[in-house]
Amino acid sequence: MAYSGLPRRKYAQQEDSGGRKSYLYYAERRKRHLENGPTLPLYAANTNISAASVRGKWNRFCSQAGLDPDVLLENLAAADVKSWFDWIEKNFEGSLKAHSALANYWRTLKRLYFMQNRHEMKTSMQGDCLNEGST
Repeated sequence: MAYSGLPRRKYAQQEDSGGRKSYLYYAERRKRHLENGPTLPLYAANTNISAASVRGKWNRFCSQAGLDPDVLLENLAAADVKSWFDWIEKNFEGSLKAHSALANYWRTLKRLYFMQNRHEMKTSMQGDCLNEGST
């Protein structure tokens, strides 16, 4: 018998799950997905440890500046990022062994920004922050 591309039994998967689902079922699921927002990626354990370290540094920076960390992250401007990196370089001068550590902090800060705001940083702001290191 030649393969026709059709299933051997009609609605085989639906019979296993108890029949067709009501449109209300999918409307409810859609509503829950909208409430939950975008699905965040799953990160490796070491990535989460690194993010916790950067988040701790961010919280310390904000407490010394007298600012709320979450509010500042929501309303982040290039000047805030530049100030944070100035603070990092001043307070962790001896522990920064390589330039790649700052690159990791930058990547992780962008991740924290995304998790807080549910959208990426504007490209113009990223460029402004990256230009700071070259001056």
